[in-house]
Amino acid sequence: MKGFVGFVMIIIGSFFATSCGFTSTTENTNFATKAESAEKETATENYEVETITENVNKEESRENIIKEEIHEIKEDKAKKLEVLLYYGAGYLNVSNGAKGWAEGTFKYEDVEVKPDVSYDLIMDKGTITVKQPDKASILEDFNDFSGSQNNRWDIHLTDKIPMDLIINAGATYTELDLRGLQLNILNINSAIGELTIDLSGDWEKSFDVTLKKAMGSTKIYLPSDVGVKINSNKGFQSTNFKRLFSNTDDFYVNNTYENADVIVNINTILTTGDIEFIVK
Repeated sequence: MKGFVGFVMIIIGSFFATSCGFTSTTENTNFATKAESAEKETATENYEVETITENVNKEESRENIIKEEIHEIKEDKAKKLEVLLYYGAGYLNVSNGAKGWAEGTFKYEDVEVKPDVSYDLIMDKGTITVKQPDKASILEDFNDFSGSQNNRWDIHLTDKIPMDLIINAGATYTELDLRGLQLNILNINSAIGELTIDLSGDWEKSFDVTLKKAMGSTKIYLPSDVGVKINSNKGFQSTNFKRLFSNTDDFYVNNTYENADVIVNINTILTTGDIEFIVK
């Protein structure tokens, strides 16, 4: 078992070493450069912590107190958003439905994994950043990650303005119900765990999806009324395409693709595990 744990940690370590710089291709996400080159307006009045509560864990074998924080980022003059999520280990749920730009409920036991939530407004672009400290130390406990309710993020995003959504996840059980959001770019780096992405429904604009994953299973739900084009590397994973057919040796498409004005372009890079594409 120790040998397996060591093997997995090597994979995860190398994964984050190569993916830590993975950001939007259309926007410069170097915040230090931005701060120096552009006039920065920090919209602190649009970010607030609504509640912080503590509940005693009922499990007798655990003595830690589960802490809960609720964060809200209100609407301002932003015309587009960049959402950056850096999550080490636990349960991550992202969906539509925020009243403002974003709302989140965060549960955690250890203060060392307390999330840092920030919002910056530069010109007409708002940047939401949520991150845990030091993924490497968190991932030492990766065996306990799956479906953990003691370390959980539930985040709702707005559907009112376009956004780039960039997610870097370590050892997580991740559910992304992104139906109805105005996505420009969806970039996901996932080290290990189960991942479900719902991209079904109607989309008004084309957008690009890039998924890079080291280990675990992935399920992606796709729309039937807009075009879908998938480039999935062969790797060491098992790939299943439901209601999709091969356009060339490298690409899979849905029945709507040839005559579609709106296209969801998906590129996946998986080291090992299995991935399933399902047209709803």
